[in-house]
Amino acid sequence: MKNGQRKTASKKKTLYSFFEVHILGIMAHFSEVLHNPHANHQVLERKRCVGAIGEMIKLANNCVSFALPQARVSILIKSLFTD
Repeated sequence: MKNGQRKTASKKKTLYSFFEVHILGIMAHFSEVLHNPHANHQVLERKRCVGAIGEMIKLANNCVSFALPQARVSILIKSLFTD
């Protein structure tokens, strides 16, 4: 394995470790922004959260599998805000 490949593998492992520990907290924040009727979050902020959920799923791959129920609900909520 080349040095560059080793660094890439190490970065992925670090990223996966981060998501394994923090994915539920991150999803809780996104869910609060998307679902809290008492908060005054603008539609643009809600759309940004949905986009961030998509990017997080791309980055984390299998690490987000146990957070998928929250992600699915959040994505469904986005459909309420699309034009």
